[in-house]
Formats: sequence, C-alpha cells, structure tokens
Amino acid sequence: MKIHYWKRHLLLLVILPLLAIAGSPIAHAQWSALGSGIGSGYIEKVAVSNTGAVYAVGSFTGGVAKWNGSSWSVLGGGVFGTIFCIAVNGNDVYVGGAIGSSHIKKWNGSTWSDVGGGLNNDVFALVVKGGAVYAGGSFTADNLSNPMKRIAKWDGTTWSQVGNGFNDGAVYSFSVRGNDLYAGGDFTRDGTNSVDMRRIAKWDGTTWTQVGGGFDQRTIYVIATSNTQVYVSGSFYSGTEPPLIILSKLKSDESGWENFGGWDPVGDDDVRALAVVGEDLYVGGKFTDIGPTGSKVTVNNIARWRPSDSSWSALGTGLNDICEDIRSAPSGDALYVGGSFTSASGVSNTARIAKWTISGTESFTGSDLTITVQDPNPTNPSVNITKTSNTPDGSLPSGIVKKSMYYWTAIPSPSNLKFKNGRVSAPLSVLGGFSVYTNLRWLKREATGQAWIDIGGRVEYGNLVSEVAFDSLSQFAIGSIIDDPLPVELTEFKLTPKANGVLAEWKTASELDNLGFILSRSEQAGGTYQQIASYLSHSSLKGQGTTASETAYTFGDYSVLQPGQAYYYKLENVDVGGKRNVLETRQVEMPEAYSLSQNYPNPFNPETTIRFTVKAAAKAVLTVYDVLGRQVWTKQIDAKAGVNEYSFNGAALSTGLYFYHLKTNGFDKTMKMMLLK
Repeated sequence: MKIHYWKRHLLLLVILPLLAIAGSPIAHAQWSALGSGIGSGYIEKVAVSNTGAVYAVGSFTGGVAKWNGSSWSVLGGGVFGTIFCIAVNGNDVYVGGAIGSSHIKKWNGSTWSDVGGGLNNDVFALVVKGGAVYAGGSFTADNLSNPMKRIAKWDGTTWSQVGNGFNDGAVYSFSVRGNDLYAGGDFTRDGTNSVDMRRIAKWDGTTWTQVGGGFDQRTIYVIATSNTQVYVSGSFYSGTEPPLIILSKLKSDESGWENFGGWDPVGDDDVRALAVVGEDLYVGGKFTDIGPTGSKVTVNNIARWRPSDSSWSALGTGLNDICEDIRSAPSGDALYVGGSFTSASGVSNTARIAKWTISGTESFTGSDLTITVQDPNPTNPSVNITKTSNTPDGSLPSGIVKKSMYYWTAIPSPSNLKFKNGRVSAPLSVLGGFSVYTNLRWLKREATGQAWIDIGGRVEYGNLVSEVAFDSLSQFAIGSIIDDPLPVELTEFKLTPKANGVLAEWKTASELDNLGFILSRSEQAGGTYQQIASYLSHSSLKGQGTTASETAYTFGDYSVLQPGQAYYYKLENVDVGGKRNVLETRQVEMPEAYSLSQNYPNPFNPETTIRFTVKAAAKAVLTVYDVLGRQVWTKQIDAKAGVNEYSFNGAALSTGLYFYHLKTNGFDKTMKMMLLK
C-alpha cells in the first residue's frame, strides 16, 4: 500500500478543554456557514484570535482572509506566494510559507512587512508560546546568515535559534503543553548531529529531548497535546508495504508509542488535522470510513474518537472533501474547520470553511473572565461574574508560590445549577502582576477563606485557559509556579466615572528601575488598546526610579466617552531596559443619565442586587410591590452620581413575583424580579 505523501499539509494544533456530546453521528450539534464561505481554491490553515476573529490562509485569491463575524475580507491586498501556516499574536498576524525571499510576513493591522529580514527557506509551522513566535521549516539561517537550523524564535525584535536546532529534514508541526514545546517533522538528530531525535522532540526551555523513542521512516505532520496526552499522525515515504500506522499516542509512561482506535486505513487515507477536546480527539483529513475492519463508521473526512468508550463518531454526515485544519472558538464551544470541501453535511455556503457548534455548551462572560460549561441543568442559566481588586486570602496549593492581587466571583442563577466539564479563561492582557505567562495556573475555591486548588493553566489564542474540569462555580484567581516579581509592586488601581470622563488612580508600594507608566483604553476586554497617556508626554506618569516608599498617581481621561458604555483601562510600567509590564486591567462603566438595571441574581433567595445610575447626586426612592400592587418595602437612598448598587433582602417575603420601582429627579422605572425559596 502506498501512502499519500502530503508535504504541503501542516498543523498548528488546538486543545479544546470541553467534552463533545456522544453519539454516532453526534447529536444536538450542527454545522453552519461563515458568510458565503470561500469561493475557490482550498483553505490550508485556520486561526482564531482571543477576541474571536477567524483567519484563513490557502490558495484562494489574496491567500489570507479575516472573518469579523459578518463578512470576509482579504488582509491588506493579500500576500503573494504559497502560505502554509498562520499564527495570531496579540494584534499581529503572522503567515509563513514559500513567500518571496523572507518566507514569513507580519500584518500589524494596516500593513504587511517581513519579519526581522526573514528566513532563508520555507516556513511550514508557526506557534505562539510565552509571547514569542516560533517558526519551523526547512530553513537553516535567517537572511542575515545567522544559524537557524529548522526552528527559530522571534521575540518581537530579533530571531534566535532554539537550542541547537535540527540537523536535517524539516519541522512541520508544533504543539505547546505547559512550558514544553513539541516539534515534529522528518529530522533525525539535533543540530550538532550528536543526539538522536527521530522525528519528534520536546523543548523544555533549555534542552531538546527525544519523545517516546521517536519514529523510523516516518514524517510527523501532526501533533496534538492535552494536559495528559500526546497524539501524532504522519505518512511513510516508502512506496513498499510497511505496517501502516497513521495515528499514534504516547504511552502513559512515555516509553514509546501505541496505536489506538483500531483504524485500518485503505488507499491513500491520511490524517491532516487533530484537536483534543476534553478527553475526546477530533480527527480531520482524507478518509471515508474509520475504525477497525468489520466495525467501521462512515464519517466522511472528519470524526471524533472518544476514549471513555473507545468509539468513533461522525460529525453530522461529515464533509464532501478533504479537511485540512480544525480550530476552536476562544470559548471552546465551537470548531472552525477548513479544507477543500464545498459542503459540510449539505449546509449551504459552507465551501472551504464551516463552523461546528458543540451543543449542550454555554459560555458566560463578565469582568474579563469567560466560563464555559457543558450540559447545564436547569437550562438557560445566568452567571454574574465580578472582579475584586484585592489580594485574596486562603492558602496556596503545592507548587504555587504566588497569587494574583485580584480574584473573580461567579454566582449562578439559579443557585442550584449543575453542569459538567467547566473551564475558565481570561485574556493574557488583563492578567496584571505577572511577566511570564507560561508559569501561570488557574486557582479555584468554593468560598472565601478556604484553601485554593490548582486547576491547571495553558496559553491558548492569547488566553490563559484552565485544564482541570470543574462542576461548580465559586471563586477564581491566578497563581504562579515561580516567584515572578515585577519591578513595580502595585497595591491599588481604581477607576471612577466622572461627569466628563474617568479618573484613574493607582498606588505603588515599591518601584525598581521604573521609568514610568503607560495607560491605555479599549472598548472590549482583550481587544485592541489605544494608548491615552505615557510617562514620555505626561510628567504625572513618570516613575520614581527605585524606591521603597509608597507613591500615589492620578490621571484624568477626559476624552469623549459615551454614556452607558463600558471601557477597559490597562496600566503598564516601563523599566530602564525598555520592557513593558502589564500591572493591571480594570473595567469602568460610564453611567447613563438615568437607568434601572435587571436585578442579579434573578431568581434570587433571599438577597439580590439592584443597580441604577443617576446623572448627579440625588435622593432616590426604591420601592417593591407584590403582584397585587401592594407596597411591601420602600427605601430612600442617597444616590451618588453614576452607578449605584443596593442589596435587597427578601427574607421576610414569600415566594413569588415582585416589582421594584425607582423614582428620582423625574425619572421612574419598574422592573420584575422573582423570589424563589
């Protein structure tokens, strides 16, 4: 049997920490279109930013396009050449391939440019780790003749070789697991030609090591990793009849590789994309049936393997042609699939790219945090997420030496919400107080004062994502496995809405080599930030250099801010070496002239919060009525200008529907709330 050799098909890997719903085909999930799809050619790779923007590269006109949620557009007129891979790092988009003499380019939102002069041969794989971009390919140097043997790291300023690189062949795939970087290809030794690597290797930040003994006469085109597993796929060069293995996984003791799923491929079957979803594995490529002889499942180019019951399942009726890549939405409740297909399960406008929604999954976002759960019961719940900017109490788990100066509280409604496979994520841009994101872990506890538990953490699409599933909502914080001191110890950062802007105030307990601060603003959590003030142009933001004394800073943002609009402010410091460190990100909501919001939680028992805004300080009367219109409670409140919150306790009332009414300065409004005991 001759194996189809698909050199141009590479993989940038995804890890989706949710469990897909079982079935064959999978029930209660669906394919949908992204606009009208891509009209010609094929899609080679898909990428998703931490804000949910979808990018695709391939043989279509322009070569690289962006889906903004409503339409496709080619980035800056496109890129000339053959694009093999794509990665998104913050606001920058990187593409690699056989592209001119540089082989790698960057889109900064307005223009394309070569990356550091480029590399001297093709780039087949890109991945982001620790804020740096790693490139793999057949190159041996950058275009300044500095050695870069098949793998290189771009830190935003310069290229550097990763360890000794590799001696021959090429790197075709990457995957990141924790602090480790996995590389796969057809290389056989390290760059010194002294250490066997045998087509797959792991970089721990210091040294390359062989993984599971590697492989003979194979090329690794696909690597997928989860918190507990490493999967690979590839093709043989030989045209003879070697034992056919196109899917393998690392043994639990890492002593070697083993087959799984009983797949007996036929003809030129091959695998071109893998995605780990909880404990499940999504597989894409060119195949009709999957599984062992005698019990194959018809899947049509994309399938799911569920280890819990050792079963293969179809995704609807699959795709009518090859699947090249699979990516996840930042929330983890959907997959984006690209390839040469023109139809996904017969759904209109799914040419070359389609979205697979994993049903039974719901996501909740607030205060920079996103929580995703599966199979919530009861259905259609709500979750109120708040962020507290104080260092939380509670002991740390083993291995965690530092915790964030903030934490989140998630309160579900109804309070008895049940679910499975919960995960939490937040953009790296809002995780102030740390400088090395790959050392971070999510912490969780059930209540204030309790000990924290470690639920893991990995960097994915510019977010820190938890790795250990949970089944209850409570409090979340960030921990670090190393003492990760920043040059500035921030003790307070608060934002106060004013009639004509926002007042930002912060305090430092100490500063080390601090030149000053930069304040930026965005209209979206994790979105693009616009710099509004810098120590270079505002003397009030200049740092103290080195001091052990407390220092207070203020800055007024008196831009044209819209009433009722939420804004996000990011505070950074710059040290004498020019390094920018994110200290904290906070949200502030500009008050409407007058408003009354829905209480939360709702339904409630017995307490709920009622939020309202007033244009100026005034007396406000809050009144509660029963369904018969009888007044059951009233309170006069000295409301301050802007947003006000009042905690209402219904312990003295019986279960039922109630109406709350606000009256102040000619404004009055009534809302409904439900008390359930």
